[in-house]
Amino acid sequence: MTGPKKKRHVARSPEDLAAKKNLILDAAMRLVIDKGYAKTTISGVAVEAGIGRGTVYWHFDSKDEMFYALMLREVLVVTEGMEALIDPSSPALQTLDGLIRMTFAYYQQAGQLFQAMVSVIGGAGEELRLQLVDLGREMYRKYNGVLAELLERGKAEGDIRPDLDSETTAAAITVLLDAMYLQVGLGLVPNDEDRLTAAITQLIHHGTAPSGGTHA
Repeated sequence: MTGPKKKRHVARSPEDLAAKKNLILDAAMRLVIDKGYAKTTISGVAVEAGIGRGTVYWHFDSKDEMFYALMLREVLVVTEGMEALIDPSSPALQTLDGLIRMTFAYYQQAGQLFQAMVSVIGGAGEELRLQLVDLGREMYRKYNGVLAELLERGKAEGDIRPDLDSETTAAAITVLLDAMYLQVGLGLVPNDEDRLTAAITQLIHHGTAPSGGTHA
């Protein structure tokens, strides 16, 4: 069910609007983790954020729209951080190492996001579930694309063997990262960012090196 029609308000700056929107989304995140998606309501979010219910509806037409915006915001944190990391002037393998480290650093902060995502997907309607699946697919597509681009650059720089299937290898690296984080979550591997990064980067370096290559 959607809320009341949006009404005209006194003009606010883009910064004020963005701050209010983030206030709402932060409140939604706290409630969905504490109560679950089904028990989180627009009214509850308004109370949690310390604002009026109408203000929430001014920004979002529905609960589903609000939670899609929340998931989109969190995904953008990952993709924007990844894009900011890429420096064309740096060696590809060095940049790849930095990307792996950034990924593990993000995983350490992303526990609440994963919990929220599971709750939303489990309780949302079919339309929102499909939207979130598409959002996750797009995030993985971008991540894999950056990895593949770095592997191709590594070939051009002579640090990666020229016959490597960059696209498939990028997907394999992503699976390896996710599986490693799952091992951490199960308590099978210490949650040590340095050790996790070193384990993956060493595999990448030695597994992709040209014949007779010696890079560390």
